[in-house]
Amino acid sequence: MTRPYHSPSSLSTGALCDAMWAFGYLDHLRDPEVDYADIEAGRIKPTFVPQGPGQCSYKQRGGALGAALHHVWEAYFTGGQPAWNTYAGQVAMAGIELLPHPDLCEWVSVEAPVGAEIIGYRKRGEGGEIKAEPAEGLDPVYVLRVEGVAFNGFRDLTVKIKPDELERLGLSHAPGGIVLYDYKSTSNIALYALSADDLRKDVQCNLYALDVMIKYGLESVACRWVYFETKDVRQAVAIDVVITREHARSIIHAQIELAHHLDTIQSSATAALNWRSCFKYGGKRGEIGCSYHSSKGGPCRMKHTSGQLMMAPFGRKEEGKMPLSDAHKARFVAKKQEASPPADDAQPESVENGDVAPSAPAETSAPAVTETPRPRTRTMKAPAQTGLAASLAEFAQAVAEQDAIIAGAEAEKAKIKAAVAKAVA
Repeated sequence: MTRPYHSPSSLSTGALCDAMWAFGYLDHLRDPEVDYADIEAGRIKPTFVPQGPGQCSYKQRGGALGAALHHVWEAYFTGGQPAWNTYAGQVAMAGIELLPHPDLCEWVSVEAPVGAEIIGYRKRGEGGEIKAEPAEGLDPVYVLRVEGVAFNGFRDLTVKIKPDELERLGLSHAPGGIVLYDYKSTSNIALYALSADDLRKDVQCNLYALDVMIKYGLESVACRWVYFETKDVRQAVAIDVVITREHARSIIHAQIELAHHLDTIQSSATAALNWRSCFKYGGKRGEIGCSYHSSKGGPCRMKHTSGQLMMAPFGRKEEGKMPLSDAHKARFVAKKQEASPPADDAQPESVENGDVAPSAPAETSAPAVTETPRPRTRTMKAPAQTGLAASLAEFAQAVAEQDAIIAGAEAEKAKIKAAVAKAVA
């Protein structure tokens, strides 16, 4: 079923699971939006599985807080009255130094649609049928076509900033003084904020950047994604990249095949299921986080084998598993050495995650540890395994995969922490 357009969020969902995409974008079974003011006032209470009026999921709460944060900045840049005294206003205030002052901008574009082609009319923010003719209460639906595929979205903020303000923001390199901004709320910047390398590959960033370059006649554009932490710590960090037209088109080109595949899905009943994606938004290994699963009150009846549960990835961010501290790893290494001390001329024994054990236990300070996955050296084909042996083999493979993920996560986490420290300083 060909959709009138695709968005960055629909593509990211479709890349996870066909059925998850179909439930949301064909059956329109998305959680209703809630007003964060109702949550703040206690009229709506977040819960894991909402049972009726007066309750919402934690996912809805996060969406409501993100929307409230956007409303604060929209008011700030359009001459309104930002609600700084609200919880969302306090979260937003942490990043005010990372954004330009409205009076120091030559022009400001807020919540601008992506593209210039009008494909119909409908009430903003609602799914369903797009009307062919304009009518009262309906907004035009704009799209940007790339290789025949229509893309839709809204840019949070695009500004042309005066030179002195560009310098204060550290954006003097911005071509034409134009900067594309996007606001992101997150419970943990260190875990969930994209790095600059990730942002260069992000579909939303490249789609919005391409739209800005086409509209304002640029060959490259400066992009600043501002992440606001929503938990106890009030902090914000800016992730900056420069995107060129050629790069943006290459990233979007890679999504064309996925968009065509999603257009072939006829219904959620026949859409393929991806068991790994059930755990995408869970908090720990084996915790189902998908709101469409039957355990969350949804229509999906996906069943998991014991082997799949053992191999289940970590939820909210697969690579976001918190690794053991160096001190803890040193203690485990010491225990292992006590159990089987190496000979004087023997090589140090390797621990499971590929780290090399120190020659003596470290009790007061942990050694520097480089976390890398253990190389696979066996090339002979193992005999077929069944039953418990097969499950244990699957588990061992999953552990090795997680070790590789953790190694990459450590490097990315270090980059994000450095950026946070620099921003706070």
